[in-house]
Amino acid sequence: MKGALPSTLLCSAVLLAITAGVTGCSDPEAEARKMQNLAITAEKEGRGDDARRIYEELVAKYPQTQSAVEANKQLLVATRLNEAVEKIKDAVTKQQIDDLRAALDIVRLEVGRYPSTEEGLNALIAKPAGMKWWNGPYLKDPVKAKRLFNKLTYRLEPGKGPIIEPVGK
Repeated sequence: MKGALPSTLLCSAVLLAITAGVTGCSDPEAEARKMQNLAITAEKEGRGDDARRIYEELVAKYPQTQSAVEANKQLLVATRLNEAVEKIKDAVTKQQIDDLRAALDIVRLEVGRYPSTEEGLNALIAKPAGMKWWNGPYLKDPVKAKRLFNKLTYRLEPGKGPIIEPVGK
């Protein structure tokens, strides 16, 4: 009977190992690390949206792992970076609008009026019909200006003057 005890324990251990493998029991940290590696690869390949999705899924599935802690850090950094980029874009757009307003003021000084809504911002780079004293172009790079004009709306409101806004606002 002494020899039966170790073999019973051995059989139990083998059955337990087989059951764990069959039912999918695995190390959560190892699974989380696999997902983290997928996210890191996605980042390196320039697929930021995929990386974000994988990090979010990792945190949801394996919240108690060290990989989830690291994934949360990456998500926080990405969020802060996106916010900073948006602030910079907004500041650049505001500066561009201010520059266009200054050019429009020069048109008003030279011509006696702002371009109409119909004439639009193109009046800064090409002489509209009926602007006798137009002395432009008022912007140095017409190609760059046209790309900018496509991102903005312009209208002339009586009593308010020229209104320039980003498209969609």
